[in-house]
Amino acid sequence: MCSSASAAHLRPPAPSAALAHPPPHMDRLKQLETFAAVVSRGSLSAAAQAEGVAPAVIGRRIDALEERLGVKLMVRTTRRLSLTIERPHRRSGSPSAHEEKPRGAGGAAWGCPFHSLGVTGTTRLLFLAKMQNTEDRIRASFVAQGLMTTIGAKLDRVADGEVQISMPFSKSLSQQQGFVHAGAITSIVDSACGYAALTKAPAGFEVVTAEFKVNLLRPAIGTRFVAIGKVQNAGKLLTVCTGEVRAFKDNDESFKVVAIMQATFVNVSA
Repeated sequence: MCSSASAAHLRPPAPSAALAHPPPHMDRLKQLETFAAVVSRGSLSAAAQAEGVAPAVIGRRIDALEERLGVKLMVRTTRRLSLTIERPHRRSGSPSAHEEKPRGAGGAAWGCPFHSLGVTGTTRLLFLAKMQNTEDRIRASFVAQGLMTTIGAKLDRVADGEVQISMPFSKSLSQQQGFVHAGAITSIVDSACGYAALTKAPAGFEVVTAEFKVNLLRPAIGTRFVAIGKVQNAGKLLTVCTGEVRAFKDNDESFKVVAIMQATFVNVSA
């Protein structure tokens, strides 16, 4: 029999803190994989059996995913498991609860059992989850950009294939004639186009700018500038985007386009 000291020596080392607490993006990925497994197998218990974990573990992951997305994904009873696609928790200005809810493939209303739910319904849920994860990733990347912080830019909107970035006027960003320098204008529209391209990039990839062309249409005069980047074509390696910068004055919603861009981005391994 080994001594206590020898037994301790043979005992496997305790897992490190990094392994015991995986990074948040890994948790989110696991939640999405679990949801897909439950949808494809038709029940929590079947998904749990396939992974070799308790059904309660699967349930907690689904709960965490629903909480993060603000959407009720499933209705679970003792006899039936159904998908229920609801709108996110209502915010100011959002559609009212009594509006007609969307319908799934073949006209079946959301809330139907898995076996009668069309591919469209499942795809839409997975897309919603993917876009939330993509937005989290883009917002974290944006905060890490020192230049965007320096010029006071803000990430206003992230959608599939489109990103909007705003920047307030500042004398520190002006050129010798008093309007905003072309370098600042180019920076925000390049970033808007780049992040738009990132929404289309494959998992595990970042994007970098390969080239762009900017046309400065008029002096950048205004109190606020909004750059809008849109994906025109997303390939396996290259993504082509177009962008524009709009100049606003005070609280006036009318604007003038001061610059347009066409840019190409390359997908690179993260």
